[in-house]
Amino acid sequence: MLRYLSCRLDHEDGMLRPKLTYEYNDEINIYVGADIFYGNEDGLFGQFKETDRFVSGIVIGF
Repeated sequence: MLRYLSCRLDHEDGMLRPKLTYEYNDEINIYVGADIFYGNEDGLFGQFKETDRFVSGIVIGF
């Protein structure tokens, strides 16, 4: 699932934030995701295109 997409047409840059969540049971969710930057290095998002990151985690509710 694509959780977030931001795109700036004036600098042709943007950011994608896909995230997948697996519901293990009613109290536990496991997720993986990423922050992916692209575009012109002069743009708001493009300046970070070398700093993409991947995230994962477990959410426990009770």
